Amino acid sequence: MGRIRSMGKMVKGNPGLALGGLAGLGALFGAGSGLREMVTGEKEKRKREAEGQMIALEKRAVALRHAQAMREQAIKLNMQSLALNLPELYNQAAAGRALPRGATYIGGSRRPDVIRDLAEGMANGDFNQPQG
Repeated sequence: MGRIRSMGKMVKGNPGLALGGLAGLGALFGAGSGLREMVTGEKEKRKREAEGQMIALEKRAVALRHAQAMREQAIKLNMQSLALNLPELYNQAAAGRALPRGATYIGGSRRPDVIRDLAEGMANGDFNQPQG
């Protein structure tokens, strides 16, 4: 017990010795980084930052999936609306060519890609009248 008290008096008189002793103990036990972690909390801070970044990425992914689902729904509704409200235009798009007025599309392969492009353009607002 006397030896510890004498070391305590020595440390009080020389604070640099105390820091050197702690660093020496940390190096001796290979705990230098652990000691720094205990003092600074660096590892925990990096962990919280990484978790925050992951949460932000997940939120962005959810928002993108939601926006994509809403866009697909708008395209589907536009295709249905086009078929119900403008059947001649729908048939021309399905045929991939201009048809005579009042003609019904019969036979041949349909062009769903053209219909989808038209519906996507409607969803994007490509066919809106300019405001002026």
